[in-house]
Amino acid sequence: MRKFSIGVNRPPRPEAEEYSLMMAMPTPTGWGETPRPAHGGRNMNRLECGTIRFDRLHVRIFPDKPILPPPLEDKIKGSLDEDQSRPVLPLVEQSPYPEPPVPRRAPVAEEILEYRHPGDSDTIRDELLGQMRMLEFRILCGIIVVLFLGALELLPRLNITLPDMFLPDKGPAVYLTLNLLMTGFCAVLCRNVLAGGWDSLKRLRPDGEGMLAFAAGFTFLQMIAEFVWYFVKHQPVHRVCGAPLALALLINDIGLLVLTRRVARNFRFVALRGMRMSARLMDDGVEFDEIIHADHRFRPCAAYAVRTKFLEKYLNFSYEEDLCESLSSRLTPFVLPFAALCGVLGGLVSAKEWGIWGGIYCAAAALIIGVPACRMLCLNLPMDFAAQRLLPRGVMLNGWAGADEFGKTDTLAVGSDALFPEGTVRMVAVKTFGEAPVERTMLYAASVVIAAGGPLAQVFEYIFSGKHDQLLPAEGIDYENERGVSGYVNSQTVLVGNRELLRLHQCRTPSKDYEGILRCDEESSLVYIAIGGIPCAVMQVRYSADMRTVRSVQRMVENGVSLVVYTCDANVTRELISRIYNIPQRYISMLSTRAGSQYDRITHTILDKAPAILATNGQLSALADGLTAARRLRPLLVFATAVEMICWVICLMLVVVLCCISGSSAVDPAQLMMMQTICLLVNMISLFRKII
Repeated sequence: MRKFSIGVNRPPRPEAEEYSLMMAMPTPTGWGETPRPAHGGRNMNRLECGTIRFDRLHVRIFPDKPILPPPLEDKIKGSLDEDQSRPVLPLVEQSPYPEPPVPRRAPVAEEILEYRHPGDSDTIRDELLGQMRMLEFRILCGIIVVLFLGALELLPRLNITLPDMFLPDKGPAVYLTLNLLMTGFCAVLCRNVLAGGWDSLKRLRPDGEGMLAFAAGFTFLQMIAEFVWYFVKHQPVHRVCGAPLALALLINDIGLLVLTRRVARNFRFVALRGMRMSARLMDDGVEFDEIIHADHRFRPCAAYAVRTKFLEKYLNFSYEEDLCESLSSRLTPFVLPFAALCGVLGGLVSAKEWGIWGGIYCAAAALIIGVPACRMLCLNLPMDFAAQRLLPRGVMLNGWAGADEFGKTDTLAVGSDALFPEGTVRMVAVKTFGEAPVERTMLYAASVVIAAGGPLAQVFEYIFSGKHDQLLPAEGIDYENERGVSGYVNSQTVLVGNRELLRLHQCRTPSKDYEGILRCDEESSLVYIAIGGIPCAVMQVRYSADMRTVRSVQRMVENGVSLVVYTCDANVTRELISRIYNIPQRYISMLSTRAGSQYDRITHTILDKAPAILATNGQLSALADGLTAARRLRPLLVFATAVEMICWVICLMLVVVLCCISGSSAVDPAQLMMMQTICLLVNMISLFRKII
């Protein structure tokens, strides 16, 4: 036995982690030499500290008789045509020039509407933090106002006596002044929201903010009119809707705070410098049509990930109108006819007691209940909770845009490098055939495999770590489907793959019985190396996976997303992936040759910009968690929207019916606040569903 050192320097491993043995296997008796013992002694191969021992077999591994070509009908048809082999493309950049340093931009007077340059990150971050502080202050003030005004309305219903000056029939001046000043203070703090609502009303495109602004304006007119009426007539006044209006403004501010906090939290991921992966869906374009034509397993909801330097349109996607806001914008215009109906019928019913003020109060009550105040909180609360769970895992799911875009994904196209990242493929042992120089064999194989990429390249990267300058230039690298990689080094053909690859290129192969002897267990795979048509060595490699990635992929598959795998490694098969990741084979497909070429072409480019909808740190576990969250989040958001709309409509109809039957005395401000609180609590149901 001879000993060869190929420059692998690594610290000694503990005995429990030492590489398993590949013993000198017995030679079949019919091959002309006495079999060797299979165990013990010095006739074994073992990976040790920086050294690989190779046992040279002095027996005839191949039969004396030449292997005749198989009959024409038994040949593997189409194995070398365009349908069964494809060139391996190198990773290229859209803009290969180095990025210039990013200067920090000076703060500007106008707020930045979109994140277009890395230099905008500090300004946008400062704006988001300022908005969060302002919203927190508004919420604190709103809580104080709502508690005080709510106590004035609720305590009399609980038979708790208040001082006469706080009652509308005994101290109308103080009652109206407190409601007008405290509610006006909340409205001043929310002036930007109300101004945006009035702007939408002017453009004849009413939405939730427009309804809130209209209800606030009508309520303030009611309070001012009653205040003037009291000083003119000196008569008791009707109750006003100041407390319900303050509660509506408070709930709206809470929703805005949750939205802003989610945007600020995700922006920390978006503003990071460095390479990230952006998930995309297969478009209905030429590339998608070609992949569909080449491989029927691809469907319109197939997702894949590309490398990018910059995530664009982040703020646009973050503030995109969600489902609840869209439905609210369509339904709020119908509140006005119901409010008018309440005003007319409620005024007629309570005309003897309160006159016109009863009808005005009924209209104001219908308008305030008709404000979808929980629309901002309905979807942003579960989306913020999902973002809080996903960001530590390296995923950025951008709100409703991400959930809606990837919530219907049923297929994930992924490379085998992601399934078996660095550290998950290791060489157990290696055997050489004949008198082939082992250094030359490993060098030629490494030159081809490292250039082709794939999980198997990890083995050669480890062997030649720090010595890439010794690698030779490889040309004409092709991946032959389910067989292996071929290329040319120094004008010699280099084959690295399974026995089918050697058969295809008219190379002699060991018998399957002997191959079974070489494979010491079912969890390892054999990789043959042939140079110039002559088999030179066989490697025994073992594949594994990180448990975190395994759990993430299993969750993704359980939620209905199947895998379509692109590979340059013949050992990566459906059976191998199913065994290691413990998922059924029916959820795994391997890309055909032509579809793999198209996938290789669209993913082996580093984009300058990509949409900031679903982005990851490049790990498969992060991408799987992002798709799982999107699949779970979208139906949850649809359900939360339906529950919110139903609760909102029921409360509105209840107020309309009570006002039309019993007048203004049937619905007081305390009852309106209880209805708003019920709608708020209903939105918490979505938090009980596990997202990730």
